[in-house]
Amino acid sequence: MANILEIMQAFLSIFILIKLTQIGNSVGLILPKEVLAKIKLEKCDRVFLTDTLGGVTIIPHDPFFKHQLEVGASLCASIAMRLRLWLNNSDAIVEMGR
Repeated sequence: MANILEIMQAFLSIFILIKLTQIGNSVGLILPKEVLAKIKLEKCDRVFLTDTLGGVTIIPHDPFFKHQLEVGASLCASIAMRLRLWLNNSDAIVEMGR
C-alpha cells in the first residue's frame, strides 16, 4: 500500500510550473524537453488548444483529428437544420389540427 508521501509525489508530478515569456509582441511559453518527449512533440510541431472546464488542454496536431472535428461540426449543423425544419413543420401540423 502506498503511503501518503508517495501519493502526494505522484499527484504533484502531474503539475509543472511554466513561466510565460515575451516573444516579440506576443507572449509564449517554453515547454521543457521532458514535457515535449512525454507528449511526443518536437520543435515546429503544431498543436490544438482545446477549452476545457478546468482550463486549456494541448493536443498534438493530427490531420485525422482535425478531420473528425470538421465532420462533427458538419453533423451538428445538419442536425440543427433538420431540427429547425421539424419544429417548423410541427407548428404547421398543430395549426392544421385546430
